Amino acid sequence: MILEMEHEQRAARVTARCVMGWVTPVTPATLNDAVYARFQAEKDLQTLPVVEDGIPRGIINRLALIGRFIPSYAKAFRGEDVCAGLMNANPLIVSSDISIGELSYLLADGEKNALADGFIVVQDGRYAGVGSAQQLLRELVWTCTDAGAELQRP
Repeated sequence: MILEMEHEQRAARVTARCVMGWVTPVTPATLNDAVYARFQAEKDLQTLPVVEDGIPRGIINRLALIGRFIPSYAKAFRGEDVCAGLMNANPLIVSSDISIGELSYLLADGEKNALADGFIVVQDGRYAGVGSAQQLLRELVWTCTDAGAELQRP
């Protein structure tokens, strides 16, 4: 019983700050060519936050961007257009203090895009970084593994 309470307390202390990473954001006025160039240059980059004056405005997913190029009959991609038309304007935005348990519920119950797009983390309402479902899952596994090891100790 005491170990279960310790596990719950530890899980409550692990926050979004633990699963975020810094990605230099673009602004809504950034040209599509520049967004495409970032994804080309940064092969591990899956999402690109769109931030204006420190306030998150949206998120651009690599796969969604590429998907815009694929349809052969779609309007041609215009690199000189601004990226605001590419972004998800309603990304999951969370406080850096949210627990990973709460964050898990938001991802599970939220928009389907949140699993692919990830989430934007803010501190005092200002952009602090981005996180992914994979990073969150990794932290949850570590937390559960630590709790399981504690339960196994005599």
